[in-house]
Amino acid sequence: MGFSRSSGASAGVASGGMFNPGKDIRAAGEAGGIVTAIPLPGNAVESGIEFEVVWVDEGVVELKIRASNGRFSGETCVYVRGIDDLKRPLAGFPSSPSDHRRLELGAGGRAALGFSCADGAGHVVVEVRLRTEPDYGGREESVILHIPVESAAIDAFCAELSRMKIEVGARVKLPSAD
Repeated sequence: MGFSRSSGASAGVASGGMFNPGKDIRAAGEAGGIVTAIPLPGNAVESGIEFEVVWVDEGVVELKIRASNGRFSGETCVYVRGIDDLKRPLAGFPSSPSDHRRLELGAGGRAALGFSCADGAGHVVVEVRLRTEPDYGGREESVILHIPVESAAIDAFCAELSRMKIEVGARVKLPSAD
């Protein structure tokens, strides 16, 4: 979430031009200003992992993968041969408390999703590693985050993948358990 600061007394930022969350929020409160949290526009994603078809050609699908655990988020685009590349490794997960599955996708950007049980009760956590394709300067960005998910949500996700039409704009999401 981003922050919006408004005060009837001052239009400037308390720290002298650069926004300093701790100092400026305190200053706004002390000056009688109103501080509100506002959602970030555009590509913000709810907690979970979302796959969106952004391009389709013969035998190749470009997917945008967005992931968020509520504190950290990231996105990348990867190329896959088909949606079966996503659901095949996840079918029947978890089969035991020691079950661990890894899904690696990518040409262009990269995405690695490690599914494992966090405890003997079958609570599942997904370690998500996303990396962008290098830009023209050779720079790339990456994020590693952990997202708790329900076992039943993985089954529902795989079923949604089976029903999903491979067309631009099609989306499927694995929601967070939080």
